[in-house]
Amino acid sequence: MSTEDKMKATAKNIEGKAQEAMGEITGDPEDKIEGKAKQSEANVRHSVENRKDDSMENRIKATAKNIEGKAQEVMGEITGDPKDKAEGKAKQVEAQVRHSVENVKDKFRNK
Repeated sequence: MSTEDKMKATAKNIEGKAQEAMGEITGDPEDKIEGKAKQSEANVRHSVENRKDDSMENRIKATAKNIEGKAQEVMGEITGDPKDKAEGKAKQVEAQVRHSVENVKDKFRNK
């Protein structure tokens, strides 16, 4: 979620709280219900955006793991250490799996 979308969701939540409070003060149950509905909508928007943020964070971690693995593999090649080389390749595979998991999550989110 972009910062703008987060701000809009927060504004919707504040609007809902204000409308609910007005309903409480005036005794208007319709205002109370509409206010609560706006707050619920804002909560859903925030939840969706938080999941998107989590996905981006997971992708960044996977990319870092891939870079770490590539560096370790290259060091293994330079030093002739087959263990380092193998561990580096394993980290790269782990990173690819992490990216694949995020791709699958994205496909399900976008349906």
